[in-house]
Amino acid sequence: MTFIVLMPFTAQVVFADTDSDAINNAPVGLDISKYFDVGNFEKTSTEDDNYSYQTNSATIYNNSSDSSDKHNGRVLDMAKSGDEKSVGAAWSKIGSGSDNYIDINKKQTVSVWLYFGSGEDTDPLSNGEGMSLVLQNDSRGTSAMGAGMQSLGSMGADTAKLKDIGTNLLGNWSWSKDSSSGATTNTPEQAAQTAVGNSIALNFKTEDNNLMGSKLQQPIQIGESSIDYDNVIHTGGKKYLYYTLNSFDTPKGTDTPPATFPAYNDLLNVDFDNYIPSLKLGNTGSSYGLINLTYPGNSVSYKSLDLNNIRNDDQLKASLSTIGNGSLWAYITGVSNKGKALSTYQAAPTQTHLIDGDDENGNPIYWHHLTFTWNPAENGNPATISYDYNDKYPDGTANTGQSEYYDEVKETIPVDPSELGNPTDGHVYWGLTGANNEKANYSKLAVFESIPALATAKVTSSLTDNDLNKTITDDSTDNTVNNGDNLSFDYNLKWDDTSRENWQNIVSDLNLPTDVTYRSATITYKDANGNSSAPITISDAKGMTNSTLSYTLTKDLGTIDASTGYTSADIVLNGTATNSTGQEITVSPAPATFKGDNAIETTSTPQFKIEGNKVPDKILKLTVSKNLDFQDINYQTTKKYIARKNDFDLTVTSLRSPWKLDVSSTGLSMDGKKFNGDLVYKKNQATTEPLTSSDELIAQDLTSYQDKTISDLSAGWTKNTGLLLEPNQDQVSPAGKYQGTLNWTLVNSIAN
Repeated sequence: MTFIVLMPFTAQVVFADTDSDAINNAPVGLDISKYFDVGNFEKTSTEDDNYSYQTNSATIYNNSSDSSDKHNGRVLDMAKSGDEKSVGAAWSKIGSGSDNYIDINKKQTVSVWLYFGSGEDTDPLSNGEGMSLVLQNDSRGTSAMGAGMQSLGSMGADTAKLKDIGTNLLGNWSWSKDSSSGATTNTPEQAAQTAVGNSIALNFKTEDNNLMGSKLQQPIQIGESSIDYDNVIHTGGKKYLYYTLNSFDTPKGTDTPPATFPAYNDLLNVDFDNYIPSLKLGNTGSSYGLINLTYPGNSVSYKSLDLNNIRNDDQLKASLSTIGNGSLWAYITGVSNKGKALSTYQAAPTQTHLIDGDDENGNPIYWHHLTFTWNPAENGNPATISYDYNDKYPDGTANTGQSEYYDEVKETIPVDPSELGNPTDGHVYWGLTGANNEKANYSKLAVFESIPALATAKVTSSLTDNDLNKTITDDSTDNTVNNGDNLSFDYNLKWDDTSRENWQNIVSDLNLPTDVTYRSATITYKDANGNSSAPITISDAKGMTNSTLSYTLTKDLGTIDASTGYTSADIVLNGTATNSTGQEITVSPAPATFKGDNAIETTSTPQFKIEGNKVPDKILKLTVSKNLDFQDINYQTTKKYIARKNDFDLTVTSLRSPWKLDVSSTGLSMDGKKFNGDLVYKKNQATTEPLTSSDELIAQDLTSYQDKTISDLSAGWTKNTGLLLEPNQDQVSPAGKYQGTLNWTLVNSIAN
């Protein structure tokens, strides 16, 4: 068994994409052309003609040569590849036949696929900057937009304004940047005035905008003013150069977040998983992606930092050497050392991979699914935003950790609804914003499965072994059936009463699980009171011989202008488990798609195992996860133990077989270099044992059970117990990916 430690800034094998690659492989989405506005940008009263972000680059895909209905009107592009420093916003239309608002007094759900780019080679800037999903009540409505670059189209501008002095000798201008006074950078108040007002943003950052990094970027010029001439004969003059400083993720170790930050106390009361801070200035950095929550139009979201004391070296300071080397930072800071940069306060900053994943065959997975839910305050609990990123694959298969760089991230973050301006009817705009950096290698794309203006639905699947009276789901630890058992696969389709339309004209396309002999398929409709229709046969065995089943529901689901009032349906496939190998086999999840006119949902059957014909006299089997990933760490970590990143399965199945389980390890290494630390087994808070080349007892059971018994050894582990990593605090390990091997030994022991 192999375990892996992932650390920041690790090189990865990834894929180079084109827009056509991503669009051609896009999941089927809704036609959104009449539900979103990608119109003109309207400046705020504080933005003059020199403001750098005045063009909304967002478009809805419309290719006249594409005769299919799969992409046209269904793919939203916020920032196009090749369009350097582009920024865009697409807002929900409210009125004129579209009620695509979010009602903050009710639970609201958005289901969307996102594409960020491949993250080509090891350059962390290759697919910057990212996207934001924003709720807003800006007075500009669908003409609102924040700044570009690191601001993602939602946050405000950090513009640094630097004087450039020129002299004109016979028509030849010579320009010299002012190195004395330094640049004038937007204050937090000025930045907030250029953001999307009255807003809450869930941000997906594909670039680490951090002035503490080892590879310090130079300020990026985003514009310049016209020349202000000294006299009528133009012998001299001045102009202003405008820069972004790429500083929004810069941390400051001694900083304490302000108590005036929205939902401050509620945030501090949440124990986020994996040591994620509730609220932090900047973040710990991630080369390939980070998700956080901010309030773009509130000045408390921003903080000014003195450039001359951010770093321990002189790279940001003005000196003879830095000015002589042509460092823009020397001019931004100025010899007066008055230069400023803006960082941002971020709620629940969570590292992840906002790049292509790869499947088991090494093919790129371009698209990432997001389920976004607004939960109103109720029963004394605060309002929250919940999100589930990478919860499923583009074919609808549930994400159970089967692919690298496609990690699922789930969080629920308390929010302050008053930041949305307290609309009297509770209705606010929502939408996506996005931006590219100066490289602009990849577009920032989106495809929607459901939006609040239409129908909201959910589909789940389960497997029932009718002989064992056992139901299996994705979360089941016991997922074994016997050869010959009578099985039923249930696809439950449920309409949500927050919908504004019925779920209409639903076409189901099912891929059937293998190693099952199918007999029949039925559908049963149910209303909101639990009253069911009689089961209707929709297929016999002949209709399922090609391992697929397609069926169009004869009823819409929902209670809006509906005569039937059915709110759910169950499609059930009946069959017999078939395994003639004499050995246990594993049946992989089978995806299914349910496409209606106004909502699209996917699911997959749970993975299960079928035992062979022969019933063994004894069973002794170890089930253990293939990989063990630990949380990313950096050289400054002060943590005693590093927790696991993923769930870890460690079970022993026994029948008339007492047992003892040991484990050993030779430690972690990278290219022959040992990791400075130990893998340990922490049984409880008082007992911790390092894992060495000698066997360490993990568990034992000396009882000879007459019935098959499954012992789930990892079920009781917390983030502070079980297998953990203990870094050596006195020795720094070079950044990289360390690997090692766990050797498990399961042996028969003496029975009681």
